[in-house]
Amino acid sequence: MTRLAVLLSIGLFSTNAALAQGTVQFTWHGASHFFQASFEVTDAEMQPGASFDSALFYNSIAITSPSGLTYYDDGNPDWAAGGCYANGTGWNFGAGLVDFAHGTEVSVAGQGYFGVAGEGGIDEKPISGPDLWYETGYWTYASVPEPSTMALLALGAAVWASNRPPIRLP
Repeated sequence: MTRLAVLLSIGLFSTNAALAQGTVQFTWHGASHFFQASFEVTDAEMQPGASFDSALFYNSIAITSPSGLTYYDDGNPDWAAGGCYANGTGWNFGAGLVDFAHGTEVSVAGQGYFGVAGEGGIDEKPISGPDLWYETGYWTYASVPEPSTMALLALGAAVWASNRPPIRLP
């Protein structure tokens, strides 16, 4: 009976989710499904006038092209990325990433309004050459959910209870 109560508690409490500790994920939705792209920013970067310049942004940006290449921040100072939360009603950003090993680069841009998907475009081309691939689409963003405190406590209680010997009543 105790194990049933613990499992029931886990089920009830694990459905609760708190907003992340200020993490927002952007996801690309291309009209032709050529590119897959996403990145994360902190909640502080989503405030009016702030720039997308945190380590989280740089470490999370990834764009996979139809050529099969994935562009990301590899610590090379020869690529540029940045963005800003332009004002109280909207955001915009742009990024350029270079793959010197393959002689290609990708450019990505987006802009939108608070609470609404934003429009944008992504293109891949040889360095300073004509487009190989170009796609228009839109960006959505959402807070990344984290487990609630109650869910973590319930999980801990379940692990603790499962490691205890059963209680025998006389």
